[in-house]
Amino acid sequence: MASVAFGTLVGLGALVIGVTTRSLALVGFAVDAIIDLSASILLIHRFQAESRGRHGTPRLERRAVGFISVLLVLAGFYVAVQSLLALAAGAHPERTPAGLGISAASVVVLPWLALRKAQVATRLPSRALRADAFLTGMGCVLAGLALVSALLDLAGGAGRADAAAALVIGVVLAGEGIRGIFRFATKRD
Repeated sequence: MASVAFGTLVGLGALVIGVTTRSLALVGFAVDAIIDLSASILLIHRFQAESRGRHGTPRLERRAVGFISVLLVLAGFYVAVQSLLALAAGAHPERTPAGLGISAASVVVLPWLALRKAQVATRLPSRALRADAFLTGMGCVLAGLALVSALLDLAGGAGRADAAAALVIGVVLAGEGIRGIFRFATKRD
């Protein structure tokens, strides 16, 4: 539940701030956070169904992995294309203390959440929860990229740092989604 609460706050906050300031790195991080939030909600549903003794939880687990993987690919391509357009146009985002704060808080909180999810995934075992733990850990990396790009921009006016960071974020999201789709299609762990 901590993941859902934090994901809601950070994902929506980063999305609103990223869109209003035209920070593609923050939008890319927000998209990852919202996908992570969706994964957490799907997994809560899956574990509730299992605790009630319902059959079909392996099917729910597999669907969760496939759904999240497709979202990652779509989000990754969107962020990558937008960042390439911003790089070509020389776009410079605005910076706000709130955007910096969300990124910094995520760099602090997300490693702990990722570790807790990974520990639970090992005990259950759950491939979908393990993937969600990885997604949360990647969220920390992406928040770090957004934070570094913002700090570079503030320090030297390197407005392209945001678009470059967003391009990396887009490639990482799409790559992880493609990997998940491949595992989903081949039923690999």
